[in-house]
Parts: sequence; structure tokens; C-alpha cells
Amino acid sequence: MFDLPEQASECFVSLTDGVVSIRHAEEGPYPVIVPCEGVVVTVDEVVWAHEVPVRKGDNVKILPILDERLGSWSLAVSPDGLTATVRVLPSVRVTRSLPDLPPSPRLKLQVLEEVERFSPVQLDTLMSALRQEGVRVGVDLKILPEIVAATEERDFIIARGQPPLAGRDAEAVILFEQNDRTEREVRPDSTVDHRSRFNYHSVREGQVLVRKVPRIMGQDGASVRGETIFAKEPADMDLIAGDGVRLHEESSRLIAVSSGRPMVKQRQRGLRVDIRPDMTVAGDVDLRSGNVSFVGDVTVQGDVTAGFALWAGGIIKVRGLAENSHLQACAAVEVQGNIISSQVFVGPPPGLLRTFNPMLRELDRDISTVQQAIEQLKKKIPANKQSFAGRLVSTLIEQRLVGFDERVKALLLALHKLDRRLHDFFGANVMTILAKFLEEANAGTKTESHLVDLQGALGTLQARLEELSSQNAHIRARNVINSTLISTGDISVVNGGCYNSWLQAGGKVTVQGVVRGGEIRAGADVVVKELGSESGATTQVHVPSSAKVFLGIAWEHSGVIVGSRMHRFERKQSGVVIFLEGNALVVK
Repeated sequence: MFDLPEQASECFVSLTDGVVSIRHAEEGPYPVIVPCEGVVVTVDEVVWAHEVPVRKGDNVKILPILDERLGSWSLAVSPDGLTATVRVLPSVRVTRSLPDLPPSPRLKLQVLEEVERFSPVQLDTLMSALRQEGVRVGVDLKILPEIVAATEERDFIIARGQPPLAGRDAEAVILFEQNDRTEREVRPDSTVDHRSRFNYHSVREGQVLVRKVPRIMGQDGASVRGETIFAKEPADMDLIAGDGVRLHEESSRLIAVSSGRPMVKQRQRGLRVDIRPDMTVAGDVDLRSGNVSFVGDVTVQGDVTAGFALWAGGIIKVRGLAENSHLQACAAVEVQGNIISSQVFVGPPPGLLRTFNPMLRELDRDISTVQQAIEQLKKKIPANKQSFAGRLVSTLIEQRLVGFDERVKALLLALHKLDRRLHDFFGANVMTILAKFLEEANAGTKTESHLVDLQGALGTLQARLEELSSQNAHIRARNVINSTLISTGDISVVNGGCYNSWLQAGGKVTVQGVVRGGEIRAGADVVVKELGSESGATTQVHVPSSAKVFLGIAWEHSGVIVGSRMHRFERKQSGVVIFLEGNALVVK
């Protein structure tokens, strides 16, 4: 029982164990009950939602409301079929009770609530729904107890399919520098030579240009219903061999069959590479271009200006002039204008053919000897063991060819001593195959295939040397002034002359104009329209004993040496032919 406060002793209402007690004076005032949420207040069977005065004798009932909300759940398969999800909205039961409230003239009701949540999902119902939806792949049985006991609103992934594994498109790995030229990196503490600040890029015969990375097929997946989800087919691509390029047998690589500048062209389903054997300098060889070095032919639309150098593995063509410059080519130099105070060299380095030709001939004989021995050995071995003979190369070389490996090594060392730009000219594979053959020699594991590769490399080297032979090299210019020209082949000066210059040719020299001052040395005939000058400038011509010298005009003090015999002109002569007949020098 509650103790009544003094001021409330005549007017109050209280609640004890759910029973309402009311006291007031007969004439009032009357106590008031204030309802709250979760209860139903009736006075004389009338429901009140707001405060209501009560009197003694009123039938007052205060009843707590029992609140129940039924939950729900659903099973859904994602549009891609890869997941099945159970969404749970739990059931909720709210139980309310009335606490005892002390007497008060204005009794504000209160309730005590107890909330219970429970899953609306039954295990057998859930399994039946899975069967109805056809969900049978990737069902997570471990999560079933969580779903059945879920008391919070939540999504449960009950099954996961197998997503398709993506493949990878085929791609081409380009193994060469795609820019025509790149600027050389210069350290901060280095002096910058602006003439040599660019690297001109080219490729060599045998060089791998492009490598194809094959596509990787994807792996099909499966939906939660067991349906196949097909992986997207990765894109394939083709490697297309253009001019100067061949496709490897496996269609996985493009390989250069000639030297030059590779050009890439993208196709819808592939990539094409062509090799241009030449490059063009649009203007002059000057600070904008820098010194030019290219393994193929080079055409200069303008001049080669003072202080600059030009190297080509093929032919150099200059539309303008070459002044105080350095030109070197393996095949030819053709200058439409004048060559002034310059050095021009064409053909292989001195002694190159004399050094390499004997080596190649001897190694070719060695390989033929071993191959004959292998063929003889195969005749004595059963057909099912023919490959055994090819594996005896190391033994056969040691028995038949003393010093063979040393001769291969000597050839490789001689190649290393050459200008590195000639390595590009000879081809990428030559030195690589020689080095690999020596590695196998050290391991004692040479086979017949190694021997075939070596023979192929030697053949390539021989073919390149023939391209560098004197018959193919030449220099052609309009005028030559204060310059040095050296060619293993011919030299031709057309529509002009030579002034105070030194010309050396392995073949023929032809000057359609005047030769004044300097010297001509030729390995064959010399034809000069006018030799020397009226002022007596010292001018000489040297030819071997088998050659002839043809002179339109020869001035006093000019001279001709044929073999070891010399003729000096004491006066002007016209229409002169000089040659050796026996040991006698003939001047006609």
C-alpha cells in the first residue's frame, strides 16, 4: 500500500496489481487518469484515448495491449543466376504489463514492455522453396540454422553459383623501339654533343620483332540452378608478316628477314609489320637531325652540313652537297652536289674480306667433313636409332677436326672487333649462334641441329660479305674538293672534277672533268678527261700493272704510275692511253 501525501488524501487515483483505487470528496474535485500507448482505458465500458476524470463507483479497467507482428521471408535468385538470397523480416511479439503507480490526483499511466523476435522461416518450408526454385548448386548448409533462428531483418546468401572465369585476349608484345629516333640520355655532369644526341633505330636480319602472347580461354561457370554460364570468348589476333618479315612456324613470332626500319600497322584482328630498307632525312643533316646512323639505305633531301656524320649499312644518297663531313656506307655513296673538305668511305673495312673469307672456307670444309661422318655412321645404325648418330657430333668433331672449336672462337672474336654497326649489318643471329655453339662445345653436348644452325649462320655471314665485295661498292659525286674518298669498288665524278683530293678505289675511277692536284689510286682502269693543270699542280695516278689509264688531256708535271713503272708528262698531251706491255710502259 502507498502512503498518501497530505494534500492528496481527499482526491487521488492509484494502480496496484492492475486494480484502480479512487478517492475524492463527494462534491469533487475528481482525480484524472492519463492513458499512454500500449494500454486500453475503459470507464464504464467507454474507451478513452485521452485523460479522463474518474469517480468512485466508475467501472474503470486498464488493460495492456499484446502486440504481435507476423514476419515474412522470401527466396530470390539474382538475374545473373549466381546467388540465391533469403530475405528475412522476423516476427515480433510485444508483451506489456502495468507497474504499480502511487496515488495521484493525475495518474499518468505507464507500461513495461518485453519484446520477443523470432524467425518466420521453417527449415522444411525453406528446403521446399529451394527445390521449387531449382536451387541446387552451391547451397550453404551451414547457414541454414542462422536463417531459422534469425531475429533481425537481414539478407542471407544461401547459395552461390560458380561465376565464369574470364579469359585473356591475345596480345602482341612489340620488341623494338617504335620511334624512328630517340634522344640519348645525358647525365647532368656530362658534356652534351648536340651532333650525337639522337639514336636512330633499326632492326637486323634474324631479330625477333613481335612476340604473340596467346589468348587464354575462360572457364564456364554454373548458376545456382545448375545452368551453364558461358565465359566470354577472348579475342584472338593474327600476326601478319609484311615486306622484309617472316612469320615463325608456330605463328607466334614475327622475325626480320632484312635489315631496316620496322613499321607497325594495326589491323582489325591483327598486327602487321613491314620493314623499310631505307630512311629519309627530310631536310639537312644538321642539329635538328644530329648524326645519322642506319642499318639500311639513307636518303638526305638536303645537305650534309659541316661537322656532321652519316653512316649507312646500305646506300647513302645526298640530294645536296656534303661539306666538311664524314660519310660512310657499306654499299655506295651518291652525292648529287659537291663533296667539299669531307671524308667518304664505302665498302667493308680494309682487310675484312682477307680476314674472314679464309676462315669461312675452312669452317665450311670442317662442317662438310663432320656431316659426311654422320651420314656414314647412320648407315651402320638401325633405323630406330638414327637420332643417336646426331648426338655424337661432339665426339666426331674431337676425333676428326682438331682445333675446330678454336676456329669458331677465332671467328667470333674477329666479329666482335668490328664496328658494332656492322654487327647490325651481318644480322642478329650470326654472333648469337656462334656463341651458343661454343657454349655447347664447352658442355660437350653439341648435336646435329647445332651443326646445322652453325652452317646457316656461316652462310648468312658469307652472303653479307659478298654484298660488301668490291664489285658492289661505289662512290658518285659531281665535284670533289679537298676531300678524301675511299671505295672498295668504283669512284665516279660526273659533270665535274676533283681538286686537291685523294681518291682510292678497289675498282675503276672515272672523272668526267678535271683532276687538279692530289692523287688517284685505283685497282682497275682510270679514265680522266683532264689531268693536272696549266700551272703545273702536282697530280698523280696509280694503277696496277693490269690496268690502263685513259687521259683526254695531260698537263706538264702530272704523272701516271702503272705497276712499278712511272711516266711523268713534260708537256701537254691529248688523247693519251698508258699501260704495260710486258715490262715496258706504253704511252700512246
